[in-house]
Amino acid sequence: FEDCVTQTADFNSSGSQPFFWENAQKAMNLYHELRGTPDFTPAAIGKLCHLLHSGLRANRFQLTRLSKKPDYDSKSFHTEMQNFVKYSVREIINDLLEQRVSVNENGAMHLLTSLKELKLDQEAVAVWSGAMKVETLKDTFLQPRVVGVLLPLMFEAGTPFEDVNALFQESRKATVQLHQNLAIGMIKTCLAANQDNQALT
Repeated sequence: FEDCVTQTADFNSSGSQPFFWENAQKAMNLYHELRGTPDFTPAAIGKLCHLLHSGLRANRFQLTRLSKKPDYDSKSFHTEMQNFVKYSVREIINDLLEQRVSVNENGAMHLLTSLKELKLDQEAVAVWSGAMKVETLKDTFLQPRVVGVLLPLMFEAGTPFEDVNALFQESRKATVQLHQNLAIGMIKTCLAANQDNQALT
């Protein structure tokens, strides 16, 4: 499993794509075999989430290139891979909420960011809200790098600015220094809410 999730490739090269996706599919197969075992740590799940998110970004890059120079066979492949990431991310999230596995804060960030990049913003907010009801996940999903992804999505989904700000303040307490993800997320939220003065502070 470790070999699969740490393999690197030139994602911008179309020739490397099948190699990368073969690794990703192997990693998910091993995930199915290993989940729930003591050695399958939150850090291991985090690496898998990172791998899937990296694949999603690379895939989006290739789809953008194909939109300029159509290749329908390749486009079909990349659409299939996007669906693979979506299904895999949802499966891991479901396992987290059912407490079959645990994840570290890095993995949680990649899961929510993947949903955002798949244009599933409301689903990302719902996942975070669900994680807040699971005692073993609550601390992880309150970490600044995770909340930073969530803040603009919550505001866009209709959460009052005051509530988003309260969450920002709560998450900020988790670290001594203001985390970059949290700062950027709050700045985006302030600008969307026309709270320009707060964005500057």
